[in-house]
Amino acid sequence: MRSIEAVICDMDGTIVDSEELHLRAWNLVLDRHGCQPESPNWGDAFIGLTEDACLATVCGLFPHLAEAGDLVEEKQRNFRAMVRERGTAITNDAIRRGLARLRDAGVKLAVATSSEMENAGIVLEASGLAEFFPVVVTSDTAARAKPHPDMYRAAAAGLAVAPGRCAALEDSIAGLVSASGAGCITLAVANTLPAAELKPADYVFDSTPAALAWSLDQARLRA
Repeated sequence: MRSIEAVICDMDGTIVDSEELHLRAWNLVLDRHGCQPESPNWGDAFIGLTEDACLATVCGLFPHLAEAGDLVEEKQRNFRAMVRERGTAITNDAIRRGLARLRDAGVKLAVATSSEMENAGIVLEASGLAEFFPVVVTSDTAARAKPHPDMYRAAAAGLAVAPGRCAALEDSIAGLVSASGAGCITLAVANTLPAAELKPADYVFDSTPAALAWSLDQARLRA
């Protein structure tokens, strides 16, 4: 087992409960344009993807929306309003405590998210988690987004820690592929997908607090 000096966290679905808000924001866009997806779970395909990739999925289902204007910005306005309304309720005290314990133990922390920087800043501030993450890498600041390894490489570099000494917390396959490609220790949390679908990870946990606690234990072993 490689020792852990840093933890790099995915954001949506991993440290904040925002996947449902993303889907609700897209549903509001579709409602305004008179579109109705066949399945209530149609947004599952969005997990771990950038907004441009999500837009491609939307336009694949409803081709006429390709000419409907800036749907991504419309969706983002909806999402930001929901985040601000819910505030700290988009995360929980167990996650805050887990991050605080890691920080206090000298473990470096970063975020690597498929969201854009503006959204990431709003989400982290609203949730009260911004204080834990001096390094935030987003889809519009990295050379390539997940599943490419660039985001995790950039986060590790920002922390001045070798990727092999970084644990990566993820809830999506695209994120796990990204982190693994960068050489990180991959920790999957079954918050969004069932554990059986997360087997590409080095370790799978039932929850984010459990993964944070395990990371702290591993970090203490090297101390």
